[in-house]
Amino acid sequence: MEEEAKETGGKGDGRQRRRETGGMEDGQGEMEEERKQGLTPAEVELLTRWIDRDASFTTRLAELPDGDSLKVLAQLVLQPAGAMAERYEFEAADASAIAQLNSFDRTIKSVDRVSPALEVAIFNRNKYTVQQLQELTAIREQVVSIYLNKLPVKDADLTALKQFENLRKLDLSFTDITDAGLATLSRLPNLRSLAISGTKISHAALTSYLPRFKSLRSIAIWNTSVNANEVTSLKKNFPKISILEGFIDTGIDTLKLNPPQVKNPEMVFARTLPLQLFHPVKGVTIRYTMDGKEPDSIHSPVFDGNTILQQHTTIKAKAFKQGWFSSELATFDFLKNSFVPDSVHLLTKLNDVHQAEGAETFFNRKLGVIGANNPAWANYWAGVRNNDMALEARFEKAIPLTSVGLHYMVEEATGIFPPAIVEVWGAEGTEPPKLLAKLSAPLPGKGEKPALKLIQKEIPTKQVNYLKIIARPYKKGNNNYLLLVDEMFLN
Repeated sequence: MEEEAKETGGKGDGRQRRRETGGMEDGQGEMEEERKQGLTPAEVELLTRWIDRDASFTTRLAELPDGDSLKVLAQLVLQPAGAMAERYEFEAADASAIAQLNSFDRTIKSVDRVSPALEVAIFNRNKYTVQQLQELTAIREQVVSIYLNKLPVKDADLTALKQFENLRKLDLSFTDITDAGLATLSRLPNLRSLAISGTKISHAALTSYLPRFKSLRSIAIWNTSVNANEVTSLKKNFPKISILEGFIDTGIDTLKLNPPQVKNPEMVFARTLPLQLFHPVKGVTIRYTMDGKEPDSIHSPVFDGNTILQQHTTIKAKAFKQGWFSSELATFDFLKNSFVPDSVHLLTKLNDVHQAEGAETFFNRKLGVIGANNPAWANYWAGVRNNDMALEARFEKAIPLTSVGLHYMVEEATGIFPPAIVEVWGAEGTEPPKLLAKLSAPLPGKGEKPALKLIQKEIPTKQVNYLKIIARPYKKGNNNYLLLVDEMFLN
């Protein structure tokens, strides 16, 4: 089951791989064969009719009237594999309202290509407030899925869900809800799937409140206090509800642990930072290193919550437990920035696609990621291609600068390269700026995997209250390569 695969992670024996892939290993070959065969006759007909309708890229399928030939054909061709897309009685939400509600910490998107239904996911535990749910009134009718896992959601926050009358799926795993929250959730008339794994929900509360759920079909309760005997009792008493308990460690099966996770809300810090790692499986030992080596189960230090980071540090961590295969390696980069300028001003333009937060991007402690489907990819990177990336930074009080660094992305296959050169100019008071440092980075090799990298350089201590930083994108012949930077570091 899906929840079990999330808990165990990795690849064990063949049985475990089937659990993780949903038993679809053989089907991958069939899908690959379908791709080789080109368009089907139905797909050709769909494209033909779309072109005959002026090939609009703005008209939404949900806006076409029921019975429209293009809509009927599109629903047949574009429906989710293996099942008919669910039909909804409500109309599509206004596209401008959806765009306005999307943000760095909250994404709203269609559940599939042919439906007016929407799913909402809220991220960033450190910035969560119940207002992020309350302000979705304009799309309350269209929201059918909400993901709030690993957020500090309280029982009182759940009253904000009452406005979503068509809510089908709700993920509250590893939130702060308790038994009292089930009373509120039971009033959601169309809720079919509920995940409360890793919460304080008890067997007594489930026994009491499950009969009140009118439409519930499945509930995920792994990593709660509900034990194996209580799970058996729930399954017997509520046969119409699928009770998803995840993996129960009986000592019979040897499975692979998923990697440790980081709990720190931010990976950039100013002075010191207590390291926070955790693992969702009980009884796991996390071992880690800070010297670049891979941790082992004997010699590497055990994470005990007492580690304090004081400088740029790469943490490598693995999870171990008796009777389990150890996890894959997890790597976390923690980056120090001692000085944040009082003002930052861009001297050159960023490109149209990668604007991020403009001049504020480079000192806002928001690190970008690799992967275009993640909001942090689109929203946290500042980019240039055809001109330098240049900015001025000023401090009301001079700072003792000893090093400068820059965090950037490399994706050789798509032409995202390191800066060709970075120049750092500085001055104190009214003196003219002087060149303090030049930084350069190695070019990626052919086929090199995408990566996030840091270049930094120490300099003789210099008192400055003015800095000019110029990063030049790499060029070769007629090719201008994209430079993406999310953060700069002044220590």
